[in-house]
Order: sequence, then C-alpha cells, then structure tokens
Amino acid sequence: MKPVTLLSLIVVFLAVSYYLSQMDPRTTKFTESDVVAVPEAQDQRQAEHRPEAAAESGGEKVVAVVGGGLAGMSAALEAHRTDPTLRILLIEKNSRLGGNSASASSGINGVGSAAQRKVQSKDTIDAFVDDTLRSGKGRCVPELVDRLVGDSADAIAFLYGYGLPLDVLSQLGGHSHARTHRIAPMPGKQTTNVGFTITSTLREHIEEIEQISVITDAKVTELIQGGENNGQVVGLRYEHTVTGEVHKLTVGSVVLTTGGYAADRAGFLSQYVPHFAKLCTTNGPFALGEGVRLAQAVGAGVVDMDQVQVHPTSFVHPDRPTSQKNFLAPEALRGSGGILLDNEGHRFVDELSTRDVVSAKIFEHCKPLKLENGKEGPTVARLLLNEEAVGLFIAEAFAFYTKMGLIQEFGSVEELAVSMQIPTATLLDTFGKYEAAASEGVCEFGKTTFPAHFHPRVDQKLYSMMITPALHYTMGGILIDTNARVLTSSKDVIPGLFAAGEVLAGSTAQTVSVATLCLSVWYSAELREGQQSLGLLLCPPHPDSEASAVLKGRPSTP
Repeated sequence: MKPVTLLSLIVVFLAVSYYLSQMDPRTTKFTESDVVAVPEAQDQRQAEHRPEAAAESGGEKVVAVVGGGLAGMSAALEAHRTDPTLRILLIEKNSRLGGNSASASSGINGVGSAAQRKVQSKDTIDAFVDDTLRSGKGRCVPELVDRLVGDSADAIAFLYGYGLPLDVLSQLGGHSHARTHRIAPMPGKQTTNVGFTITSTLREHIEEIEQISVITDAKVTELIQGGENNGQVVGLRYEHTVTGEVHKLTVGSVVLTTGGYAADRAGFLSQYVPHFAKLCTTNGPFALGEGVRLAQAVGAGVVDMDQVQVHPTSFVHPDRPTSQKNFLAPEALRGSGGILLDNEGHRFVDELSTRDVVSAKIFEHCKPLKLENGKEGPTVARLLLNEEAVGLFIAEAFAFYTKMGLIQEFGSVEELAVSMQIPTATLLDTFGKYEAAASEGVCEFGKTTFPAHFHPRVDQKLYSMMITPALHYTMGGILIDTNARVLTSSKDVIPGLFAAGEVLAGSTAQTVSVATLCLSVWYSAELREGQQSLGLLLCPPHPDSEASAVLKGRPSTP
C-alpha cells in the first residue's frame, strides 16, 4: 500500500468538471510536430497504449494524469466513465503502473459501506470525522475532512464496481470503529495484499479502454503554462527514461497524482526533517516528490512539508538489519491482536494508537539492535502474535512474510524467552497482565480493543517479528481546494491543474495519522445536491441541457 493515506491513499475521484466544461476542443489536442512515438515497450501494456494513438484524436478533449498509482488509475477510470469521449494520458515514470499503492496491505477506510451495513455497524460519519480531526492535531482542513469522510463509502463502492469485494472489516490504529476494509480470499484466485489486488485489477480495466493511453518510463520534467492570462496549465514536457527523448504535449488539463517524497533523502527530507532522513523507508526509490516540485514551478503553494509520518512497524530482516528499504509490517498484524514488546519483554504502548504515538514510544522504550561488528543497528521492538491472532490475519500474507524470513515461529513461551535472552516468567507476567486488562476492558496504556487473548501459558505457539519505525507517508504537499484544483500560496486557483493522493497537503495528508496502512479514501468532486449523479458532477453538461437543469435544482424527469 504503501504510504497512502487520507492517504490515504487514495482511492481518488477527481474534479475534472472545470476542465471538461470550459475547455475549447480546438486547443486541446497534441502538438503534432512535437509528439514523437515512444519506442516499443518491453511489456505488452505500453505497446498497446502508445502516445501516437492519442495524437490521432484530432480536436477531442485531452487530459493528462501524471502518476500511475491508485490515485492516478482511479482518476483515469473515473474521468473516462464520466466522459467516454475524453482522451486520457496516464503518464508513469516507472516501467509499470502501481507505485507504492501496490504495496498497501491492510485495507481502505470508509464509513457507511455495504460491509458495515451488513454487520449493522454503529460507526457514523461524525465518529470518523472526530477520529480524523483528533489525529490531525489541529492541522486538518475541516472542509477536506468532511469530503473525505462523507464520500468514503462511494469510494469503496467504486472499487466494488470493478469486482473488488472489500467485505472484511478491521479496527486499526486511531479508529474508534472497525472501518478498514480489505478483500477476503476469493475462490480460485491467489490471495495477495489488498493494494496489489486493487492496482492490478484497475490496471487490467485500463488496458481494455482505448481512450486511455498509458505512457510508462516517462518522467514529466515541466508543466507548460499559457492561455489568456499565461497562467493556465496547457501542457507538459516529459523525458523517456530509456531513450532520453523529450516530448512536449499540449492538453486541456493536468492532474498530478505522483505520490509523496518519503524516499527523497537528499532533497525534501534533508531540507525539512533532517532528523528523519536517515531512517529506513517502506517506499520505493521512486518516491522523490517530483509532483510537488512541478507544481511549485508553476506557482503552487505547499504546506506542512515537515509533517512526515514514521510508521511504527517495518520488518527488520535478521540477515539484513541495516537495510534502508524495508517491507512494511502491516498495521493489520496489530489489528488482528498482535502486541508490541520492548527488549525486556514488557508492553509499553496501546498497539492500536496512532502511528506517531506508537513510533515515539518505540524510540522511548526500546534499544538499538546490537550488530555482530559491534555497531548499533536500528531501534527494534518485538511484534508478537499467537495462533488466535494469526487466525484473524490474512493467511496467505502471513505465509509470505514467513517465507521471506521475517517471522520466527516458537513452540513455547520458553523458546521465545531463550531467543530474547529474558526470563520465561517475564513473558508469562506480561501475558497475564494483558489478559486481565482485556477482561476489564482497558489496559494501563489506554487500549480498549483486544482482538486476541494472550493466556499466561507456557505451551503455546508464538510468532515473533523484529520491527523498527520507518519513513512511510509524507503529509505535506500541494495546496488544493475541495474540487481538487491546485492553489497558489495566496489561495488563487491555477487553471488547468488538479491534484490527488499523497502529493497533496491538508486533510488528505494529515488524516494519514489516523489511517491504517491503507489505501486512503478521498473523493474530490463537486458538492452533491439531492439525487444528482456523480457523472453530472465530474462532467457537467451543456448549460441548456436537461441534465443541467438537475444541477440547477429543478426537478428531474423520473
């Protein structure tokens, strides 16, 4: 999943209405003399989606989506759904779509979904909003939080419409209810992490749509401004990373969905959070913040660039303890009942608290790993599950982590104690206190949800993981309004430029503290009135049409 978060990232529906309603078809075509065919790709997908195919669109409307993670793919699909005549360029600098979204492993948050209704959940929009604002600690943009939460069920329904049954619910860190949705194992299909399943499925749908052209191995280097006031974004330049060729495209609008900067150690991280810059990261090496820089170059405002989320649990591989790129130990491991222990075998935190709190407690209570060369490695804690907790987690994912050497199995409490070089009695005492707290409904650290029991018994199987906090999600980024339009620092709209996903600042970023390791639910469309359809919002009709009458509040024909 990746760093996603409200984030979450995200399933994002984009407000392309301003672009679609105001664009002049005569000016929204590719610059014929500048478009050069990208050489044949190494994978079938790019060979089928060549930029010259879109260049043949003549005077048709064209929008460029920069970034091929979940936000970008969702934007492309939703834009196509609302206007099937629209030509969409999905531009990705890597060789395939997916980005960090493909690594997300715990689920996607939402309230009022079909899954919640099925179990008669008592969750409410107000509860989700309160959790988000509390987590944001005064930095949230209330209007964006309202949009995120109010439309989260629609985002899950959007994925459901593509054959992704997000029916399994969990209560994860920072949430007061079980609202994190993931996919149950599907008969006849190999179970993978939820992010990979979602991004793979959306990619398959994109491949079937002629109007969406995917350009991979393409790094956008510049946004081009023009128009009557010379401030509108009317095109872009990109460099093909394999051939070095530079291409210029003239389009009607650009949507930035390039993700964050949690791997940009020499750049934004060193500039804004130098104390975090040396931590390991869960992000791919491509998370360098280019979208933020592209937007800044055309006058976009940024905010909260020093707000970088450190996820408390990334796996420390016993054979590669100093690796700078770690697998995420998904929050669902704790949501399934896993507990955290310090080096002496004691609990020290509510495992389901927000990520910033859990990370801070690990650094406060745990010690650096002692390496064979005498040096110190990362600060590590133990994440411990028993068989009951494992049974609540995704079996295939747990098997994968075990195969990768990230999980150690112990046949008894005594075996684990020997491995940790602590008395068996210490672990039994820890389990006994935890079980007593579960019976009382609250532990000394404030935990009130106890998914699994830890009985103070020697003869039980235990599963242990070494974990360390890691750079995971960047909560600073580009300023936008509730229609996903990019703003200057003085809150003026930059015409023709939209943004979605982790590249954003504000609510979408700040709520990541409350998000699980999740694909965030964030929906930026125009405010809905009555029973108007999503399609009318994102693709407004001609002012004199019947559909326009609906938007203006006049009764619609049944």
